[in-house]
Amino acid sequence: MPKVRRWAERLRRGDPELYTELLAPAPEEVPVPYERPRATEEELETVQRLKDWSDTTPQGLAKVKKLLEANATSAEVQEAGITRLGGLLAEAKGTGSALPSSCGLTPSAMCPVVMEAVCLGAGLGLLGVRFG
Repeated sequence: MPKVRRWAERLRRGDPELYTELLAPAPEEVPVPYERPRATEEELETVQRLKDWSDTTPQGLAKVKKLLEANATSAEVQEAGITRLGGLLAEAKGTGSALPSSCGLTPSAMCPVVMEAVCLGAGLGLLGVRFG
C-alpha cells in the first residue's frame, strides 16, 4: 500500500513526472507496404474458372464455396470469387424479372457462401486477407 500512497501524494501535488511514462511518445515505426504474394499456376487457373462461372443453382454456389474454402489463403482467388458472386447478382438484378426458385442467388443460398468467405481462415476470414 505504501506505493499507492506515494502515487496518490504525487498526484495531489501535480507532479509532472507522474505521467511521463504514460505520455512518452510512441516509437516511430516505419510502415512496410503490403505486397500480395504471387498466385501459383493452380490458383490462377481457379481465378479464371471463377471469372467464367455462370452456374447460379444452389449446387453451383456450393461448388463456388468449396473453391473458396480450398483456396482460403489466396487473395487472388478470394477476390475473384467474391467479385464474381457480385457480378452474378448484378446480372440477375439487371434482367428485371423475378428469379426462378431453382436459382441459387437467393439470400438463403448466398448468405452461407458469403458468410463462410468472411469467416474463414485464421480468424480473418477470406475477406480479411489483404487484397493489396
